[in-house]
Amino acid sequence: MRTITKDWANRLRMAGVACIIGLGSALTAQAQATIGFYEQARFTLGTTSTNTYGTNPSSVAWSGGKLYVAGQNGSGSTANSGIVEILNTSATGIVTGSQSAAFGVISTPSTRGYTGIYLKGGYLGATFDNGSNTPTALQGFVAATNSAAWNLSASGTTTALIGTARGTARIGYDPGYNADPTQGSGFSWTPQGSGRRPTNRIDTGIPDFLLTAGTAPANPSATLGYIFNNGAASNNWRAFSFDPNTGDFYGITNNQVVKAIRSGSNSIVSGTTPVIVSQTTANNVVTNIAFMDGITAQGINPYSGNALIFNDRSSTSNGQSWTNVIKITTTSGSTVTPTWSFLATPSTSNGAYDFSWDTSTETLAVMDYANRTVSVFAVPEPTTTAVAGMCTVGLASLILRGRRRSKDNS
Repeated sequence: MRTITKDWANRLRMAGVACIIGLGSALTAQAQATIGFYEQARFTLGTTSTNTYGTNPSSVAWSGGKLYVAGQNGSGSTANSGIVEILNTSATGIVTGSQSAAFGVISTPSTRGYTGIYLKGGYLGATFDNGSNTPTALQGFVAATNSAAWNLSASGTTTALIGTARGTARIGYDPGYNADPTQGSGFSWTPQGSGRRPTNRIDTGIPDFLLTAGTAPANPSATLGYIFNNGAASNNWRAFSFDPNTGDFYGITNNQVVKAIRSGSNSIVSGTTPVIVSQTTANNVVTNIAFMDGITAQGINPYSGNALIFNDRSSTSNGQSWTNVIKITTTSGSTVTPTWSFLATPSTSNGAYDFSWDTSTETLAVMDYANRTVSVFAVPEPTTTAVAGMCTVGLASLILRGRRRSKDNS
């Protein structure tokens, strides 16, 4: 049996120490950053003249396989806005997004359009704002065919029950109290100026919880939704999201992030809507928030559990940096510092972003309004595997060379 010489044994020992030190440095550096986002794909969505969903994307929905983008009209005159499915989702790198035919197409005044989309249970829910009350403020589509299923008028909700409704706030999915679908689940929404959460069934649009008092013909037993704005500074709601395990509510208004703890199918704990992140007093569209659940600590990423992602959009001016505008916090409002690993550094923008998290794949889709892109990130950044792999390959190479050297000298 041949042995490795003392000289080569020392080389292996030193190489192992170097790898451990290098890996330890990587772990320490990442621990300081807390959480890593690794860009796997970036889908460019075309120029203004070629877009079929509008002049700019305004919202994104992602399920780990299906990817949808909705748009707004920024043309300066009346034009169409709609929704498209991105078909080449298995692509990696920076690629042109292959788009389906647009659906949900609506003639839209300038600066208006879709404010949110959400994919759940084979249905795509959407909120739309054309500046006034409309039955298309809330819509549902069958994801298998991208065909319309319902809107507010088709669900039996009368004009009186729409009230002051406009789809000004991004749609969310309420999982029900403690994730029990019989305890208040459905597509949730609210118009600007309200602090109440109405909810409609994802497949039919039938309301279970209403925005204003009255009787819904499709569901006479429907009741008013709960009030969630106890601690907010204003009712200019732009987006909200729910903890998929508890049903707790997280909303963003005037760039304040607020929280409401769920106590039942249609109730929250009294007085528990604290402002967990207090920022500017700006009131800008395309200001969004998403709940990221089930994050696991893998490799060099020590973060695990839940987190919130949102954009702190204090103005609509150009020249804003992705890394300055997009924020991560814990569910209690403590800052989480991200490390972004980009395929290429994103161009500055006007601070308008949207987010969609898929728990099963631990991937995050981020829509960039000004640059007309959607990026898909893996969480965490898989740097540890690469570092460990390089160490393993390097050490194996040294072992092989050492054995050969021993053989030659025997």
